[in-house]
Amino acid sequence: MKSIRQQVVLTTFSVMLAFLLILCLTSYFLAREYLINQFDQELLADFQSVVGMTKIWPDGEVWVDLDSEVLTAYAEDGNKLFEVWTGDGTESLDRSVLLEQQDIHIHRPIRPADNQPAIFDTALPDCRNIRAATQVLYPQWGWDSITPELQVTEEIKETKVEVLVARNRAPLDHDLAMLLIWFIGVMLFLPVLLFAVVWYGVGKGLTPLKRLTHQVSGIQSTNKLERLDAQWPVELRPPAEKINELLDRLEEHFLRERRFTSSAAHELRTPISELQLATEVALLAKDQPQRLLTAVQQAHTLAGKMAELVSSLSLLSRQQKDEYTLRKTTVDLVRTIQEVVAQHDSAMRQRGLTISAEFPDSQFLYSDQTLCQTIVRNLINNAVSYAPENTDISVALKVSGEKKDHLLLQVSNICPQIQEQDLRHMFEPFWRKETVYSHQHHFGLGLAITREACDLLGFQLNVSKPAADVIEFSVAVKLTD
Repeated sequence: MKSIRQQVVLTTFSVMLAFLLILCLTSYFLAREYLINQFDQELLADFQSVVGMTKIWPDGEVWVDLDSEVLTAYAEDGNKLFEVWTGDGTESLDRSVLLEQQDIHIHRPIRPADNQPAIFDTALPDCRNIRAATQVLYPQWGWDSITPELQVTEEIKETKVEVLVARNRAPLDHDLAMLLIWFIGVMLFLPVLLFAVVWYGVGKGLTPLKRLTHQVSGIQSTNKLERLDAQWPVELRPPAEKINELLDRLEEHFLRERRFTSSAAHELRTPISELQLATEVALLAKDQPQRLLTAVQQAHTLAGKMAELVSSLSLLSRQQKDEYTLRKTTVDLVRTIQEVVAQHDSAMRQRGLTISAEFPDSQFLYSDQTLCQTIVRNLINNAVSYAPENTDISVALKVSGEKKDHLLLQVSNICPQIQEQDLRHMFEPFWRKETVYSHQHHFGLGLAITREACDLLGFQLNVSKPAADVIEFSVAVKLTD
């Protein structure tokens, strides 16, 4: 894949080059048209000057009466030519010195109109390129300024002639050639200059991105992750903020991971120490059957607790690694709740707890039965374990939504020691608040397993404090047809 700089440079260079190419071509043709128009304007001025000096006389003779100032330009070594024909263009009546001496005529590829001069390019027999203007018109009356009262026939007065004036194209061709050379030179040099400017400009614009890359590459996985600077261009501010948010989450994850490792070691260290002590007692009580039996029973109980901890850790690990295979079937959630409540009946009686249940006779959903049982059991077990004695636990199952396609399970109990700031830690493995009533056999893994189970099933698990002394866990389920 091309780099961002290459892509931006290529795109910008292509667009700007196309724009400049159009601009240069347009400028070239406009300049070329301007030079030709200027040349034609000068040619037409010469044409009008010759027309004003083309005269017809009473005897029908026509010639161009040039004055001394104009005559020089139409001399043998001049750059201007003229020729006068009869109106039908069949006979030459007068011509400039060069044409007269070389006895040549100017070739006319077009027949002129009577209303306006016609301009065209042609060449003399000596290959000299010329540009000419010609028109059929009435010549000036030569006698009008001398003897205006002279009577002349109408035929003479109505005689038309074709006047042609030409100029050497060499100056125009030189200017057009220089214009073309300049255009070609600009078109050869401009892309190189444009590419260099675009490459430098894009590189300069990407400097903040390089700085961002340098800062990100310098972040080390230490206890305290260094955050990115706050001052960035508008375009880089959102990714920089997202990276900082990611670093916040990573730092929090590292802290949870260290807490998890420390807590796991602590949870294992205690029963291992007790197990070691029990085995030492057993070894010393070889001749005392009762003490030996008590030590073995303690060792068995401790081994069971350790097995329970390892089993919970294994289940949590499988859930987090997506190694758990879902086996979906039709689950009666009401029956599952009733069975879990019945399993905790003895513990609730011992602590004087009651349950306020609100759910329909039955509620089916298509899901994994084992995970559903795990979710319900952990939530109710958590409430039974941490609710103060002689209090009430609320368990509600409600169907909501306009289409009755959402299911909400709510388990709440009194727990004044949990504060709002504690809620974000509730689903962390091994997290337990010291001031909350607990039993030794709880490891702090139940809610973490519940969260992973909900994630696997696509359920939404939330914890809140609807009142200052009440904590509520809710599981939202989208029912499928």
